[in-house]
This record gives sequence, structure tokens and C-alpha cells, in this order.
Amino acid sequence: MKFIVEYSIERDMYNYLNAIWRMKYTSFGRDDLREKLLSSKPEQFQEDIKKAKTEEEAKKVIVSYLESRLKTKKPEIDKNIRDIQKVIDDNKDVIIKTLESVFNKDFSFDEVFVYLTTAGICPLNFEKRWFMVYDNANDETVVRVATHELNHFMFFYYYTEKLKTRMDIHRFKVLKEALVILTNPEGNRGGKPETIELEGYLKTVQGRPMDEIIELAIKSEAFKKLQSE
Repeated sequence: MKFIVEYSIERDMYNYLNAIWRMKYTSFGRDDLREKLLSSKPEQFQEDIKKAKTEEEAKKVIVSYLESRLKTKKPEIDKNIRDIQKVIDDNKDVIIKTLESVFNKDFSFDEVFVYLTTAGICPLNFEKRWFMVYDNANDETVVRVATHELNHFMFFYYYTEKLKTRMDIHRFKVLKEALVILTNPEGNRGGKPETIELEGYLKTVQGRPMDEIIELAIKSEAFKKLQSE
């Protein structure tokens, strides 16, 4: 099993585009998420991205900002890549063992790319086998984010076909997100209001086989309360 850590302006740009220019990710009840992410950026960038009316205009603003940043911070980014690569390599056996123990299934991925992001949010692309991690993450955060995102990989790999006809896409996403509590005791840091009640229920059935946990979760009152898409 190999993790490959890289930084890509293009991938980082699309993260800004989908989270900071327009919030296209599921917010799980975090209504102010885009504003919080934007507020952490330089004032000039905030002004410029707010003026962008089209996707192409937004891309130009974001790429210009990221290229300028890269010119001054490349040594730092290169060091972060090396450091994060080492942390993931040093901890990958523990991460995989945790996932396999909780899901009662093999970790069936030979290669996963890990892209650094400066946007402040860590999306994934299961089909292309990559996820993102904060560019300045400390060791603990790297392990936490990797475990979190790979929990999603396991869920998508083993349960998408089984569950996609049993619920709408929004409930599927909330269930996927809530299941993180089983590998990450801290749950969803930053708070995802839509997952909290289901996470609480999942804690009460923790330790059972994953197939059973999911069936119980679907029958739970917490799941029934979830809004449709």
C-alpha cells in the first residue's frame, strides 16, 4: 500500500472554487462554512473573489493568488510534503488496521494520492483515489484527517451499491459522514449539525459488525429524522 503526497495548484484551485467562490460541497448544516473559509484569506483576495461573476473569472483570481503564494512559500510547501509523507508512512499500518477492524473488511486500495490544500477544507475523490489534507497540518491532524477520509473510502467501496437504492443521496452522505465517529472518536470537528444525533446513536452500537451497525442506523429514529435532499 502506497500513499503519495503532492501539492497541485490545479487541485487546490478547484477546492477554492467549490468551497470559497461558491459552496458546492455538502455543508451538513454549517450555513456559515463558506464565509468562515473566506474570512481566513487575505483581504485583497476576498475582495477579488467576491467580484468574480463567472467560474472562469473566479479561476483566474484563485490561480493568480495560489501562484503568487507558491513563489514565496515553495520551500515551506516542499517541506510540508516531506513531513506529511513521513507521518502518513509512519502511521499507515495503524490507520489501516483501525479501518479494517471497524469495518470488518480488507482495506482494498493499493495506491492513494494525498494532496495538500490551502483552502481550509479537505474534500476527496473516491473514484480517482485521492483526498486532501491541510498544508500546514501537524502530525496528529494528518493522522486524524487521513483516518477520516479513508473511512469514507471504505464506506464508498463496500456500501455504495448496497445502499444507493435504499435512500436518497443526502441521507447517504449524512450516514457516510456520521460513521466517522467509529474510527475518529472526536467525530466531525468544527461541528456538522446534521450528523450529531446520528453520531450519538452510532456510539451506542459501536463494536458490532459494520453490516449490523448500518442496518441499525437506518432503522434508528436519528436516521428517520434526517431531511431528504
